[in-house]
Amino acid sequence: MNPDETDEAAEPDSGEVHQIRETLIPELLVNAFDALLETVPPVEALEAIEPHARHVGMALALKARRRFGMGGKGSEAVALPLYWGHLATSGNRCDPPLIYEEGAIAEVYYCPVARARPEICTAVSHHAAEGVLEAVNPEYEVLFTHHIAKGDQKCSYTIRRRAGGEPLTDPGPVLKEMEAIDEGEEERSLRAAWIWGEMLTCFTKAALELQVEDRFLEEVRTPDTVAGKQIGLFLINEHESRIEGPSGIRLAIDKCHAALLQQGSSSVSEGTVIGVIRSCPFQNAPVQVCRQIGFALDGLVRSIDPDLEFAYGEMMSQGDERCTWSVHQKGSDRVDQASPRRSDPEDPVAELSMRFARGEISEEEFNRKMTLIIMDRLPDPD
Repeated sequence: MNPDETDEAAEPDSGEVHQIRETLIPELLVNAFDALLETVPPVEALEAIEPHARHVGMALALKARRRFGMGGKGSEAVALPLYWGHLATSGNRCDPPLIYEEGAIAEVYYCPVARARPEICTAVSHHAAEGVLEAVNPEYEVLFTHHIAKGDQKCSYTIRRRAGGEPLTDPGPVLKEMEAIDEGEEERSLRAAWIWGEMLTCFTKAALELQVEDRFLEEVRTPDTVAGKQIGLFLINEHESRIEGPSGIRLAIDKCHAALLQQGSSSVSEGTVIGVIRSCPFQNAPVQVCRQIGFALDGLVRSIDPDLEFAYGEMMSQGDERCTWSVHQKGSDRVDQASPRRSDPEDPVAELSMRFARGEISEEEFNRKMTLIIMDRLPDPD
């Protein structure tokens, strides 16, 4: 049976989908970062990640300014996108920044990726903050003073004008506390998924540029599979007898696809679960990102039935019009795994990245042109 001819899967429970989303994507991110540092020295990894993470920060700043209509270039304008981002990734466990006469100070009390190697603070928060500064006001700097990933009880950072490395001993009197951002859980969850998904793509692009993608995928396969098994065990515990057999596997995969913001349909035909994905936030990412998702979904399937396995067929990340997937017996005929996608010469981001990787343009030119592309692709405010 062709999955295109089946009905859309039943709407997954939103509470479970949120739980899976906020567990699975950060877990894949942690696994990718740790695998990259197992493959290359941390200094090389962080250097390769930096330009990509800065672009995430730039995009976050531009989205925040459009979302809230806030102008200006002072410490509050810098603090807004950082607060908005941390509000999402911490699950609302951070305080609104305090605005002082000489800058701003913010604190965050939870980080879902804190179990990774402590260098992840630099790879994510520090580099992304530089992108925010580049988009809002390069005359400012963000100084991180505490890190949960390094054993502190909180993450905290100070925003101020650049001062040549001198510590900020006296920020002056408190002028105000920024207004708390009150938004729905769905919006917060979606923004967190965007941030973590973008960072997962950053780490994967770094592995590609360092030409260690094969070793990187070898390192990440086992922990990603374990992450998928944990999701499977969670669903089995929540649904008891419903998560078994082909129909149970279909339900579990549909929930994961909803958590990953993938849209499509699935069906069961002659004991085989098949499906198609028509829209995916990773469809323009490197195909190696999809490999990591595939490892997790394979672990999910194996937690339900160890004799079955998950496999992709067509993949949008390699240039196909859709993704197709199936679950079948181990050792049976399976769809060939997709080969890495070549850069699309008509994709300005891919072309710009390739030119930068080949040394044809400077980092300054790369950042300037990437900012223009990001601004062009952002939707106009309502």
